Amino acid sequence: MNDMLQEFMKRLDALLAPYRGKVEWGNVRQKISHWQEGEKEMTNVAVTYESPGGSTNQINVCFDHQRQTFRALNEQTGEEEDVAEVDLVMERVTAHVLSIPEKRKQRLNADMERWLNEGATQGMILTKLSQLLKMQDLKGGSITSAELQEATRYLMQLVRRRSGAAEG
Repeated sequence: MNDMLQEFMKRLDALLAPYRGKVEWGNVRQKISHWQEGEKEMTNVAVTYESPGGSTNQINVCFDHQRQTFRALNEQTGEEEDVAEVDLVMERVTAHVLSIPEKRKQRLNADMERWLNEGATQGMILTKLSQLLKMQDLKGGSITSAELQEATRYLMQLVRRRSGAAEG
């Protein structure tokens, strides 16, 4: 394995180690795939995690062995870019990984807003949240009791805002 790729993999393993398999981190894990077409040799590293409810998200970093560069998403521009330095790739991946709990929260909040807009009652939404807490078949798709408490507080705010708007 190439030295740059090996260094990236070592640092990625260290980054993910404290969060791997934890629900609040979406059961974050990595999968490596390698392929070769003629002279072109590529290795893709996918960091995968779930949002509440089971939607899978992925951070991809592709290493081009011939060009000795990584291809990674620049979250600020939304564009993939070639990066020749392990430090810069790790900065991008680290920022994304460390944002997983916030991304899960945003997804759950958006789901609750959508459910309310679709006519679900507060009780129906609390039942859905309880089901997510108990979800066993997709570990990262479930929520923790702390996420449940935070979601319940947000739901109460949404309901209060809506009832205030209806009265006003």
